[in-house]
Amino acid sequence: MQPFSMLNTVNSRTIFLDRKPVKYRVDVDQLIVGMHVVELDCPWEESPFLFQGFTLECAEDIKLVKDSCRYVYVDAVEESWIDVSKGRESQLRKSLKFISTGIKRDRNNYHNRAYMAARNHIEYVFKTMQLGKDLAGKSTQILLSDYVFNIIRNPSIVNVLAKIKADDEYTFQHSLNVSIYSVALGIKAGVDSFELKNLAVSALFHDIGKIRIPSDILNKPDSLAPHEMDEVKKHPEYGKKLLMSYSSYIYPGAVDVAYSHHERIDGKGYPRGIDGRKISRFTRIVAIVDAYDAMTSRRCYKEPVSSMQALLELKANAGTQFDQEYVNLFVELIGVCPPGYVVEMSNGEVGIVLSNTSGSDKPKVIILTDECKIPVKENVVDLSRSPVDRQGLPYSVLGDYRSGAFDIDVYDYIKRGLRISGLIGE
Repeated sequence: MQPFSMLNTVNSRTIFLDRKPVKYRVDVDQLIVGMHVVELDCPWEESPFLFQGFTLECAEDIKLVKDSCRYVYVDAVEESWIDVSKGRESQLRKSLKFISTGIKRDRNNYHNRAYMAARNHIEYVFKTMQLGKDLAGKSTQILLSDYVFNIIRNPSIVNVLAKIKADDEYTFQHSLNVSIYSVALGIKAGVDSFELKNLAVSALFHDIGKIRIPSDILNKPDSLAPHEMDEVKKHPEYGKKLLMSYSSYIYPGAVDVAYSHHERIDGKGYPRGIDGRKISRFTRIVAIVDAYDAMTSRRCYKEPVSSMQALLELKANAGTQFDQEYVNLFVELIGVCPPGYVVEMSNGEVGIVLSNTSGSDKPKVIILTDECKIPVKENVVDLSRSPVDRQGLPYSVLGDYRSGAFDIDVYDYIKRGLRISGLIGE
């Protein structure tokens, strides 16, 4: 929006001086429908909102913000003018107008609400199951049906979720992630659309047996003792029993996925040691996704590995631990060095992936630090052109990480104008 020209006379009474867009801080109790939220009182990646920037379309949107923030920043226009009414002393006046988008349907709003509803409902489901209460299965089925539909409409949600993970209790957050990734992989593998809801439900409840494992074992920061490891390995059996008791509410195949997701293609898994011929298609998909999300998530007892390292680990175990075909499809789905990831180069320099159309290990990267991790003047290198660094050595990627690695906040750069190919809105 361009400012008005200085001293542009609009009528005989008013002379506009300036009109400029601003970000205005608003307490959440003062929010109204129509405002466009552009910044929160916390980093976006630490908030429960899946997408950055959204219009408040209804009271439900305002409630979601109130539940998460004390204040936010919204788009506004600041105007200043001189009142030159005849017979009165001229006065400088200012006003602030909030920018309204006309309450148009905003896909960020829609998916934020779907994500929040799913996340909140999953938390409720896990807590009620821990208390031995009813699963509220019908509402879960309806919610996931709608959620699967959203994923089908917007597959790039997968890449966004890989970069943005709410800081929630691990069991249900991990389960939600696995559900989303599993559906995305199912779509790529050609699973019929009417089966995707069943896959989503199966993935969602794959680790439900862990609610029967004592929390001091699950969250132990040190290595587990043999008897503790034996207890953790019982969670597939616990999950089978739990889901069988709720079999009238959820897809029956979810029982098999919960019971078998730690089985291996070569027959060396647990709890039964069955071989690949007896492992269902949904279980093969969930096993891969479960391992990937676990490896790339931060836990109290371990730091996450890079996405590249996790994919290499999956490929190294394809055909023995994991299904070869589904691993190949998952690697294609996630892609090596996804746009928006932080990457460390082989010479120690660090940057952000701007684009990677081929999904290879040769993306276009904006370099932000030197080999000592000291900020430098930004420089874009395209690894597909085989560039060399200051020492004359070829550039290559050592590892790719989510935002926050090496103290680099990808979202801060996006807010400052960095354009990353493949992200929502780009």
